[in-house]
Amino acid sequence: LKLQVQFQPHWPHVFAMGCFGRAAAARSALFCVALWKIFTEPSDSAFLGAGPLAGRAPRSDLSLVRIGSRLQSLGLAAGSTSSDDGVAEASAKEEEEEEDWEAEDEDEPSEAEMQAEADRQLRVLEAKANTGDADSQYRLGRILRKGSQWVTADDERAFGFLRDAADQGHALASMAVGSMLWEGEGTDVDGEESMYYTQVAATSGLPTAQYRLALMYYEGVGEEDGLPDVKSTVLWLKQAAARGHADAAFRLGGMLLSNEVKRNESWAFDFFRQAAENGHVPAAEAMGLCYRWGTGVTSDVEKAIHWLKKAAEGGNPDASWTLGCMFREGEGTPKDASAAVRWFTEAADGGHKSAAEELGVMYLMGEGVPVDEEGSAYWFSVSSKIEKMQQEAADPDAWMYEYDEVVEDVFNKRRKQGEDVMELVSDEEKQMWVESQARR
Repeated sequence: LKLQVQFQPHWPHVFAMGCFGRAAAARSALFCVALWKIFTEPSDSAFLGAGPLAGRAPRSDLSLVRIGSRLQSLGLAAGSTSSDDGVAEASAKEEEEEEDWEAEDEDEPSEAEMQAEADRQLRVLEAKANTGDADSQYRLGRILRKGSQWVTADDERAFGFLRDAADQGHALASMAVGSMLWEGEGTDVDGEESMYYTQVAATSGLPTAQYRLALMYYEGVGEEDGLPDVKSTVLWLKQAAARGHADAAFRLGGMLLSNEVKRNESWAFDFFRQAAENGHVPAAEAMGLCYRWGTGVTSDVEKAIHWLKKAAEGGNPDASWTLGCMFREGEGTPKDASAAVRWFTEAADGGHKSAAEELGVMYLMGEGVPVDEEGSAYWFSVSSKIEKMQQEAADPDAWMYEYDEVVEDVFNKRRKQGEDVMELVSDEEKQMWVESQARR
C-alpha cells in the first residue's frame, strides 16, 4: 500500500493487495491488470502508466519510502520520497516482483536512519519557513510545540514560528498563538493579546476559536470591570454551535436555563439535543433530565432513560446515579433493586459520593443484593474517601490546615507544661512550625 502511493490509482492493484499476501500481491496485480486491459482496451501507454511497475522507486530507495511514510505522522514529509525516473518495463519477471516486496521487509530503517531523515526534513521545512511561507511556519511551529520521538519540543521557537504565521493571517496559527498566550506556553501570559489572536481565528470561521473567544468574554477578559460580557458570549457561542461545536451548543443550553439570559426552555432543549446527537456526554444527561421533568419538551420517561443510559455509558456518574434512583423507586419503570445497585455501583466507581452511601445502605439492608456487612462498610468508606477528595479538590491546601492544627495543638500543650518548645524539636520541625504559622 505504501508503494501504491507512487502509482496512478487503479482498483485492480488495491483488490489484489487486499485479497492476497504480499508475496503473491504482485502476481495477482499483474493478472488483474491484464483482465482489466481485456475489458477496457486502454492504450499501451495508459496500460503501462497504470501498471504495478509504473513509477516504482529503485530498490535502494525502499527504506526511504518506508521512512517517509512513518514520518507523515510528524507532519514532516510533504510527499513521496521516490523519484519519477520514467516507466519501468511491464514485462518484469515475477521473481523480481517478489524480491522487491520481500526487500521492503528486509530494509526496515534503523533508529539512526529515522532520526537522520527527520532532521533532514526538519531542516528543509525550517528553510522554507524562514522564507516567510506561512503554512511552513505553522507546520514547523506545531511540530516544535508537540515534539515527538524524533523532534525535541521547543515551546519558545514554536511560539515564534506560529506567531510569524499568525501575523500573516494564518487562522490555525492565530488560534494556536492565542492558546499559548493564554497558558503562558513558550511566552508570558497575556490575556488581552490571547484574546486578540483568538478573535482573528474566530472571525475566520474556526468554531473552536469562536468557542474559546466566547469563554474569554464570559471571563470578562478585556473588560475594565472584569465582569462577563454575556451578550458577546452568546453571540460567539451561537456562531460556534451553528458550525457544529458540541461544547458551544451545550453551554448555550445551560445559559438558556439560567438567569444569565432570558429563559427559554424549548431553545435550551434544542441546543442540548444538537450537542447530544454529536456525542456530547453531559448534553445527553441534560436531554435525559429534560425528558424526565418535561423541561422544554413533553415528559417521556422512556426517552429519559434512553438518554441517561447514553450518558452513563459515556462515563457520566451523575447519569448513573439518576438511573439508579429511577430503578430503585420504579419511576416510569418497574422497581428493580438489582438494576439500581448496578447503576449506583457505576456512579460510585466514577466518584459519586451519594451513590456510594446508598450502596452502603443497600448492602446493609439486603436490598437488591444479599446482606453483606463487610460490603456495606466498604461502600461507606468509599463515600468518606470521595468526600475527602472533593474537599481537597475544592481547597488543595486543606490537608495543610488539618496538619497545622495538629502541630499547633502539640506546641500549645508543651507551652502549658512550661517546657521550652524550641529546644525540644529539631531544626526540620522548627521549619515546619514556621511554615505552618505562615499559612495560618
